[in-house]
Amino acid sequence: MVFASSITLFNISRPAILCITFGRSDFILVPFPAPNMIIEMVGIIDIILKAQILQIDYHTKSTGEIGRRVCVPLKIIYNSGTLYLYVYDIDKKGERQFALHRIIPGSVVGIDKKEKGNEKYKDVHPFKIQDDFDIDEKRSLSFGLVWNQKNIQNVVLEFDKNLVDQIENRDWHFNPILEYLGNGNLLMKMKIDINHELVTWLMARLPNVIIHEPQELIDMIQERLKVFQAEHNLKNNN
Repeated sequence: MVFASSITLFNISRPAILCITFGRSDFILVPFPAPNMIIEMVGIIDIILKAQILQIDYHTKSTGEIGRRVCVPLKIIYNSGTLYLYVYDIDKKGERQFALHRIIPGSVVGIDKKEKGNEKYKDVHPFKIQDDFDIDEKRSLSFGLVWNQKNIQNVVLEFDKNLVDQIENRDWHFNPILEYLGNGNLLMKMKIDINHELVTWLMARLPNVIIHEPQELIDMIQERLKVFQAEHNLKNNN
């Protein structure tokens, strides 16, 4: 059950801060959207408060296509400087995440399932999907925003002592096991999806992290480094 019970905009800082509270305990505190996104954001919030179904036109970056999506808004996620709308897609019968800045301006529409013509949505509850649908449980297997449930593996990372404070004091959305080593380093163990977000994050911390497992993760980073080297060698030769 998810419901936005209060919405507060704080203008005491730049950028402004938006606080959205779901139910009694779950809340997010994020930078307020850029000016060109505010109208869409306000429209989505209004739809949530009215317990309506959300309809948007969305630009998919990978294909360049614009398609109509009808969904149940579940959660707003702030990840790596971008606001995402986490939804249950009614047509595709599965969870999806949409970057707010890719929602086509003026396309945000609320669908009231009680109105004539919307009978096909009569069995869709605005704030409840199937009983086994748990966003936080699904995200616990992802390093970032997206995941491939077919590539979940055990990951063991060793961080240099200079990064220990950064790792141990971060509020992770998954549940890593942290072990302090005698040399001052920190061992981080987790069962998580192996994807480009994890690779990018680890590369930014080289050479202060050792990947103990899996080998596939090591191979992915080495391949990314080879491509980087090849591209820059080509640029230098020209």
